[in-house]
Amino acid sequence: MSAKYKHRNYDWAKDGKSRLPGWNFLTFAKPRFKNVFVRFTEYEPVPGRRPLKRPRHPNTAREIWGLELAVRPRDLSALEKVFGGELSGDRARLGGLTLLLKPGRATRIAALVVKCGSLKRFSRAAKIASEIRWRGRRAELIRNPDRRMWDIVAID
Repeated sequence: MSAKYKHRNYDWAKDGKSRLPGWNFLTFAKPRFKNVFVRFTEYEPVPGRRPLKRPRHPNTAREIWGLELAVRPRDLSALEKVFGGELSGDRARLGGLTLLLKPGRATRIAALVVKCGSLKRFSRAAKIASEIRWRGRRAELIRNPDRRMWDIVAID
């Protein structure tokens, strides 16, 4: 599986050569999964500029905790190549992100899992009537009406 790394600094139109803060792209010569497009980003400090404080939002969502990934059985071996080892169980780690695996008819991101400070405040801000049980824990679910897109699951 050949991958190509490319860096584009924020000022690439004027200076495309310098290694300045910007975007990093990792592309694969042969995409492994038809419906999953991966873009890795990282925080790069800018010399002389203080980092921004994390914004506070009324729904108390504060971080992306993980992704729920639906996986076709025939795609599992290719996914193991991406992770560099056998995937056993329904969970894997990718950097600081938790991937929750579930069987699916297509390999796709099924849900974005957001960690929040208060489910009660999240449900009030998102206008959700009742909480659900999701993978054994209290959660709120925002279902996307387009089934090709992912849902949002909020946990505390």
